[in-house]
This record gives sequence, structure tokens and C-alpha cells, in this order.
Amino acid sequence: MPGKTDSNLVFYASRSYYDELLSAGVKIYERQDALLHAKTAIIDGVWSTIGSTNLDWLSIEHNQEINAVILGQDFGSQMKSMFEKDIGDSRLVTLDAWRKRSIGPRIKEFAADYFPGGLTGENTLSDGPNGASLCLPFSQPVDT
Repeated sequence: MPGKTDSNLVFYASRSYYDELLSAGVKIYERQDALLHAKTAIIDGVWSTIGSTNLDWLSIEHNQEINAVILGQDFGSQMKSMFEKDIGDSRLVTLDAWRKRSIGPRIKEFAADYFPGGLTGENTLSDGPNGASLCLPFSQPVDT
């Protein structure tokens, strides 16, 4: 996750889910020296994707964003190396430290998440369509 942002509303709305995620055992790292925008993933060391598309309906349906998908172990290894460098330049957020943060960020997180219904339109990570366990910022229910 980015430790810096160009959008305070999205930054604090995203952080409003940290407690729930950390409590569930998710490891969260915040990159300290860069503004992150690229969305990347590596699956099984072979399937890689890199691009600007967010995993939400606004990006998928309306924004003109794109991702590249690359199949191959060589590229997957390069992606893994870059990811490990990012982790090295990041700070691990622990549940204990997160719960000790000051009141200022807490107020901003609450306001960002609940200002008009929050960015997700949902108030928990478990209210997704068809029982989905995660609602991402700007996501909208899918009609089935």
C-alpha cells in the first residue's frame, strides 16, 4: 500500500479497513518513499499482470485504463524481485501499532469511509455481492 498519496479521501478510506484486515491475519506493508499507482500481481510465478486498472467497477466500466498480462517464469521472477524490493522499502503495519495510532488519523479514516456511505457504499468487508468477502473502494453490487 502507498505510504503517500495524491488523494487523501481514498488514502484514508482504504486505511479504514486496516484493523479488520490485520485482525484477519493479512500482512500490510506501506511503501515509504514512492507514490504507488501501478497495480501488479504474480500468480504461481508464471502469470503476471501490471497496469493501472483498479479492481472496481468505475475503473473497469468507465476509466480508460489498461493492464498487460504476461505468461512466463522469467518475467514472473523479475516481478517477484521488484516486489521484494518494494517490501524492503516498506514499513510493516502491525495490529498493535495500528491500534495505538493517534486520534487525528482515526477521525480522517472514519470520515473518509462514511462520507456519503463511504467510497465503497458498504460499511464492512463482508457485505459484497453474492457473499463476497471484500468490497473494494468504488465497487458497486453486480446484478446476477
